[in-house]
Amino acid sequence: MTLTFAVSVLLGAFGVATMWMATGHSRLQRKVAPVVGLIAQLVWGWYAWLLGPAAGGLWVLVALYAAVYVRGIWVQWRAPA
Repeated sequence: MTLTFAVSVLLGAFGVATMWMATGHSRLQRKVAPVVGLIAQLVWGWYAWLLGPAAGGLWVLVALYAAVYVRGIWVQWRAPA
């Protein structure tokens, strides 16, 4: 198994798991979904690091997605008003 394949499997697994949980019926799953998505950004960062200078735009996407997942954590985990 190549490193690129392993990263692809991780990215696919995290992406599907995040979306599955975010669209689920369980409140707990919806709370955990942005946490899993944020962890996935670490894998994306690792992949961008493996690509080297060619990944310039990918770093921007990693930062934007990470910001969205941080917002999701804030929204899902804050105390209800």
